[in-house]
Amino acid sequence: MLGPAVSCASHHAHEDPYLKRAFLTLSSPISHSANALAANLREEALRGDPRYDIDEADIHRFGQAGFAGIAQLLRDEDPRVRSAGAFYLSRWNRSDSVPFLIGLLRDNEPWPDALGFYTLSPARTAGHLLGSMYACSNSDRDRVPVDERSHPDVGLARQRWYAHHFPYCFIEGSAQLPIYYWYPMAAYFEVPAAEIQAFRSSHPESFRCVPFVTIGASKNVYTSNEAIPVSLSFSNYGTDLMWLRYDQTEVSVHHFELVSDDGKPVPMRRHALKPLPPHTPLKQPLYGDCAFGLGGWVLDLADLFTIPGPGEYRFRYWYTATDDRDAEGCSVDFGLRVWDGRAYSEWFRFVVTP
Repeated sequence: MLGPAVSCASHHAHEDPYLKRAFLTLSSPISHSANALAANLREEALRGDPRYDIDEADIHRFGQAGFAGIAQLLRDEDPRVRSAGAFYLSRWNRSDSVPFLIGLLRDNEPWPDALGFYTLSPARTAGHLLGSMYACSNSDRDRVPVDERSHPDVGLARQRWYAHHFPYCFIEGSAQLPIYYWYPMAAYFEVPAAEIQAFRSSHPESFRCVPFVTIGASKNVYTSNEAIPVSLSFSNYGTDLMWLRYDQTEVSVHHFELVSDDGKPVPMRRHALKPLPPHTPLKQPLYGDCAFGLGGWVLDLADLFTIPGPGEYRFRYWYTATDDRDAEGCSVDFGLRVWDGRAYSEWFRFVVTP
């Protein structure tokens, strides 16, 4: 059972880019002794009494082949074996095991781990291991694309999120106790975290003014009689200060658009926008290096737009820089950046049901 699993690894990696990173470890032949180790661990898991533990001697003896052999357990038909495989991979090298947990485990129900304790489902274990990732949004991680709403799979959604963001993590600590720090700037420029500083030094002009807007939404499916609350937050990954005209009623600067699934724009109720409170400065500083973001805009899209009824919709926001640029700082046009369940987009897509 264990031997043929390696031969189909490249086939699956070719079909699914999310698995490609994990299967790189399985690209070389697995030794007979590593296969025997995996088979022994499988039998122990099926008996329900796993006694084996991974130690430094095993890691030295089997090397990477042992790790790859155990990784095969994650593709076993029996959930007890998959559970044991996740446990042993984590013990072997917690850092290297993360791509396997992301790419190979699809269980959504909790199962007992190799020591008999109930743990998070395997699909969430990757998130548990990456729990130290900075600025990680649960709503983004769990967002299922609207075209998959008939068969929502949160486990797959999390796989996609972690598979996309894992290359943009700094990994510190030991192999057994790694700490993952997601570097949002690296993800924004799609440059591996380890290379972002060198990239920044060689492209200083690209980093002068890098503002963007993120959206917060707890879900993307709503009924026709409920509010559709979203929050907008402004950030700047650039090195220069930017002064933001912060009055959302200023129509020459702030633009809001909602489009139905047939491509028609949905009428907007501008009176639903809230002006700045009295004595509030018109311009607000948007500091560089994402030191301090600006948040607090909460919009109810059901109130802001005259939504005609059930259907699919997409919302976007963008900011148009004014001509009265300050002597200090920078000024550029920018817009929404939202994770849609597969990739980053300028649109927030949602569904209204009857």
